[in-house]
Amino acid sequence: MDMRIEPFLIGSSLVCSIAQRLARRTCRHCATEDKDIPPEVRREIARILRLPPEQVKAYRGSGCEECSQRGFRGRVALYEFFLVTDENC
Repeated sequence: MDMRIEPFLIGSSLVCSIAQRLARRTCRHCATEDKDIPPEVRREIARILRLPPEQVKAYRGSGCEECSQRGFRGRVALYEFFLVTDENC
């Protein structure tokens, strides 16, 4: 639409939409379990993963030589894929 294409042309020709975000990855060498997950966040993660809440674990990097004391090393790609069908329109 920013390119001044008619909206009906976009809707009839768009097959899918993909979004990508790069998130920092917790350093494996200094990762320690983070026990301070808020209960509501723990329940939400458990619901999505279909796990009991007590099995949900999160980790935090404490900083080491491998990650230059940052607690993070590298990135992981997160993707969102939206397939356009007649049901979605």
